[in-house]
Amino acid sequence: MTKGDLQLPSGLMGRYEFLMNRPAQRIREVTEKTLELLKINPKQYGILAALHNEGPASQREIGEMLKIDRSTMVTLTDDLEKKKALVRKDHPKDRRYYLLYLTASGKELFQQADRRVLQAEEDFLVPLTKMERQDLRKCLSKLFRYVPLVAVSLGSLTTGLMADQTTLQGREAVRVYRAKIQQESRATAESSKDKSQTNSHSKKIKEKQKEDEQDRIISDQLKKMPKEQRDRSELEYRTKRAEQRNKSRRTGAESKNKKG
Repeated sequence: MTKGDLQLPSGLMGRYEFLMNRPAQRIREVTEKTLELLKINPKQYGILAALHNEGPASQREIGEMLKIDRSTMVTLTDDLEKKKALVRKDHPKDRRYYLLYLTASGKELFQQADRRVLQAEEDFLVPLTKMERQDLRKCLSKLFRYVPLVAVSLGSLTTGLMADQTTLQGREAVRVYRAKIQQESRATAESSKDKSQTNSHSKKIKEKQKEDEQDRIISDQLKKMPKEQRDRSELEYRTKRAEQRNKSRRTGAESKNKKG
């Protein structure tokens, strides 16, 4: 191989993070492009595929299977529901949850998307033999099972985390949940202006339930980290949570004073 044939500096050709990044980026771009005409993205294709192959499931179950974080799952699912590709129905055993069901349109959409994705994969894998493809799928499937949910939720940072996962994981987990807490606090402040005291009380209960669920999720993520990193990340998260609660209380008090 000549020097001009190298697509990476020779010193990086043995580094997994660099070798995996460019092919991953390419297959992602190809898949996104092939799904554009259907007005869905690869993650939404994954949701349709999971429901088609596994049957009705909750958003949480699908998110865990595909390693998509909770807030992203809500956005993706809402869009698919608007497209009439799926519907939400009450869980028969737990009224706190919904199950997602594919509609007839959703099944047709999945079949169209599946054909496009399979063709895109076939074109992408042309350089590999049948045996090499099987080995690649086996290795990637094994790696996939060990990729934390936090890493996948960070989009473009996923590849970087493969190089230094334990260092970035805690900080990014806290950052993601900080953003979610801030968004919920703003939504709470805005909605409280137009609701009665009864509705406000009901909303606080729901918010408390959401906070408890978020605490449970972050706790599960923290348990997977090294002790020193876990303790530091948990402290940051708890401190920020307290700050957001205080800010939310001040906002509510100010809003109440303005009404008075």
